Amino acid sequence: MGSFIFLEIFTIVCLVSIITTLFNKRILGMPQAIGVPIVSAVLVFILQWSATLLAGNQFININIHAIEEAVRQINFYDFLINGVICFILTASALKFKMADLRTYWKPIGILASLALLFCAFVFGGLLFSYQFITGHHVPLIVLLLLGSALGATDPIGIKGVLSSIKAPNHLMIKLEGESLFNDAMCIAVFMTILKVIQGVNLIYCTLLSIWPLKLSWRSLLVLLLVKWRCIY
Repeated sequence: MGSFIFLEIFTIVCLVSIITTLFNKRILGMPQAIGVPIVSAVLVFILQWSATLLAGNQFININIHAIEEAVRQINFYDFLINGVICFILTASALKFKMADLRTYWKPIGILASLALLFCAFVFGGLLFSYQFITGHHVPLIVLLLLGSALGATDPIGIKGVLSSIKAPNHLMIKLEGESLFNDAMCIAVFMTILKVIQGVNLIYCTLLSIWPLKLSWRSLLVLLLVKWRCIY
């Protein structure tokens, strides 16, 4: 039963991906890294709205609770942290030149570390102000957690967008490098804030977050060195 549900979810995801890609390519004409997520978000909203309208229909029966329960069984932490991010970082590191990293390591380091913290506080502050105005109080640390998650960038998506608009080479190198090392910093900040919310000791959280950060940076450096040795 579990395998059948997995195949159903996999089929739906593939179908939605095909629809969003074709709609963006034929109608919107936006860069794929921007247009596909926008169309996907709108399509998911329409599907959820349609399922709500058809909840009491006697001809079409859509069990929203069963779908939600099936989605809850998916281990998104393991899927994203140990799966998707590893493939994204590996694919991006193999295309990044070691000489470019030596040339632009200062702006890349600043964008990947300080800019991420700035992004987390800006998003958290804006959302906190909005919640304060509307009267629905949400703890600031929870909004900072959301802000740190939004600070992550997709290296492959960044490269696709910059290539489509024919950006200057130095700008592409800086933003590609930032997006490459940004994910490791994002994981460390996100896990630290999450553990603080869960009530874990702050010193322990800091030490715990340093480990994936160091591991990610070392892995990326190893990939870059391997590529450099293969070329030269």
